[in-house]
Amino acid sequence: MTDFALGTTFDVKFTTRRFTTGAPFALAGGVIAAYPDNSVTQLTAGITLSADFDGVTGLNNIRVVATSGNGYAAGSSYALVITTGTVDSVSVVGEVVEEFTLERSASFGRLGAPAGASVSADVAAVKGDTAAILVDTGTTLQAELDGIQADTEDIQARLPAALITGRMDANVGAMAANVLTATAINADAITDAKVASDVTIASVTGAVGSVTGLTASDVGAIKAKTDLLPAAPAAVGDIPTAIQNADALLKRDWTLVTGEAARSVLNALRFLRNKWALAAGTLTVTKEDDAATAWTGAVTTDAAVDQITGVDPA
Repeated sequence: MTDFALGTTFDVKFTTRRFTTGAPFALAGGVIAAYPDNSVTQLTAGITLSADFDGVTGLNNIRVVATSGNGYAAGSSYALVITTGTVDSVSVVGEVVEEFTLERSASFGRLGAPAGASVSADVAAVKGDTAAILVDTGTTLQAELDGIQADTEDIQARLPAALITGRMDANVGAMAANVLTATAINADAITDAKVASDVTIASVTGAVGSVTGLTASDVGAIKAKTDLLPAAPAAVGDIPTAIQNADALLKRDWTLVTGEAARSVLNALRFLRNKWALAAGTLTVTKEDDAATAWTGAVTTDAAVDQITGVDPA
């Protein structure tokens, strides 16, 4: 019987034979279970049966993964038993094919552990040594810390009182609540000039508050004006020059102009460019379509010379 360490994966082989002749014969429908000690519990997890292993008739291989997750425990004995299967139609249920133990002997055989040693004993020894190390380390470290604190207190005791008045004991985290108050800080320690020279404010989030000479309503009024500014021109370079404005005026298509006043530059120029007619003492100047009336005027003529001597626009 071989003794294995818990967690070992191992293989065992066995041969099934025909009862009439004794010759090797295939195991049909075989199932293997492990019985621990005197228990009736059948462990099947982690057990793999390969019948006619490597194509050899009657040769069977069992692989066992003996982990605690599969139900195995150290210190127990196990028997591998056929719980289902036939050989040449004859039942072989109940046949014991292998027995093994887990961590029950001084050495683990196939694992090659040294004689006189066991995993349980080794683990216990390591745990004992570790506990001793922790005790020694803790004691020594605490002694060192106690010594440092004693030396510090001795130094403080030897310093003049003027040097240690208001001193901070231990560390900043040991300060009691409200030890550092506003009155404990020199009023001149933080000044407007100090803030102006040493502090750079990257950004302000939330309400800025009151600004001398500029109130919130002033800011709101300024914003209302700036909101009315058009998106373009976006830069000074985008603003048309005087020449560009003059060119645009001279090249303006009159047909695109609406809502002009009666006495406007546009109406004055229409007489030079658009269609006009004189009938029954009335001058009619049309719009750009040469049909709609732009303006009219009463015409004064001189019969002696048969010419227009004046126009009175309506």
